[in-house]
Amino acid sequence: MDSAAGRLTAVFLYGTVFLLMFELASSGNGLLLPGCTALAGAAFLWLFGARWHFSLLRWWREISRPWRRAWWAPGLMGLYLAVDMASFVYGNSRELAFEKYRVTLPLAFVGGGILTCFGERKRLETALKMICWASAAAGGAAWISLVTGGWPFPLWYSWRMSLRRDYNMFAVALLAGMATALYLACLCPTPLRLGAAAALWAELLPAVWLSGSRRAVLLLAGTAAVLGSTLAWRVAKESRKLAWGCACGAAAVAAFAVLAVWCAQERMERRYEAAGPVPGEMGDGTAAMQRYETAMTGGLFTKRRAIWRVGLAEAARYRGKTILFGKGGGWSIQLYDETDDRELLALYGGLEGEKRLLSAHNFLLADYLEGGVLRLLAGIGAALGLGATGWALLRANPVDGAYYAVMLGVTLTDNLISNRFGLLYDRMFWIFPLFMLLTLAQRRDLT
Repeated sequence: MDSAAGRLTAVFLYGTVFLLMFELASSGNGLLLPGCTALAGAAFLWLFGARWHFSLLRWWREISRPWRRAWWAPGLMGLYLAVDMASFVYGNSRELAFEKYRVTLPLAFVGGGILTCFGERKRLETALKMICWASAAAGGAAWISLVTGGWPFPLWYSWRMSLRRDYNMFAVALLAGMATALYLACLCPTPLRLGAAAALWAELLPAVWLSGSRRAVLLLAGTAAVLGSTLAWRVAKESRKLAWGCACGAAAVAAFAVLAVWCAQERMERRYEAAGPVPGEMGDGTAAMQRYETAMTGGLFTKRRAIWRVGLAEAARYRGKTILFGKGGGWSIQLYDETDDRELLALYGGLEGEKRLLSAHNFLLADYLEGGVLRLLAGIGAALGLGATGWALLRANPVDGAYYAVMLGVTLTDNLISNRFGLLYDRMFWIFPLFMLLTLAQRRDLT
């Protein structure tokens, strides 16, 4: 892909990956992401015509050659997408179908672009760096907004930090950059990369804590344990002096994070005393620490349990062909608009009757409700296929395997307890698994 068309497509795909992750943390950038995706599409069409003469068969044969024996991993993802789309054909919500696929289909295109252009190790590492830069930019914008009181992004909460109302997405997007920084440092533990990873963690660690996302903090602990120990092992093999430097750097990052959290909370308190709560704040305005305390007292999944109970009760009523095909795309959202469950309505009384804001909050439950056993099996097959790819990579190279195990774990965990439209709607599902497949092809002969 060294032609002008190939290089141009790669450049626009780098920008698209950056904006996808930045928008995950910040909830929209106007026309930047659609514009960059459109430019990547135009460049790809140029490449597609110049190199493969608009032949899908020629294109597929060439891009799949490095990972031909692992074709089933992207194949199962494609099958899952096809079954998911079919479920919307007999569903009764065209509006929800449009809302889902105006995001999902461009993501599928980005996935095809990744397989086409990022097969070389250097390009793949550049794409990984874009994820780090996106997290750094989102974290920087969040800190600036906190200090300035709402510029360049509005404040959503009085006592927590987030660039969007869904603070869980904000925190998970930052976590992706933190994990990727550690991985890049593991691949090449030079002082420059180690220093860059430490700087990124110093910026984002207090931001994740201040978001109040209990989910992200638990995932962060696992990420730090797995990738931190992997980095320690890699650095210890390189140099004892470098290992001592890393230990001191980790201690400095932790100390800075504690100080930054304290300063941020002081700033929030002064702003609250001067201006009162943030207008339109959703929820009860709890601080981050109060949310972590609820996790210790058993309140971590109170609302989720009510949502899942309603969804499971509906699934238990399925009979005949509904078990096989479900009730069609969008039903996992419409169900919660029609329910009269008193506990759920009491827990979400703040929604004041607004429609289409609740969903099944579990991609497996959503798949069964909407597409029955067929779509459920397609989703499980796609997840198992990615798990098998990750296991093969772990056996080929423990450093690569550790990173992608973390990212798959984060993606699947996030979609087992959240996500409006399920796994296919998650941009991380279309980025990290395909990066993993390309990495496996670089580590093992899959031709």
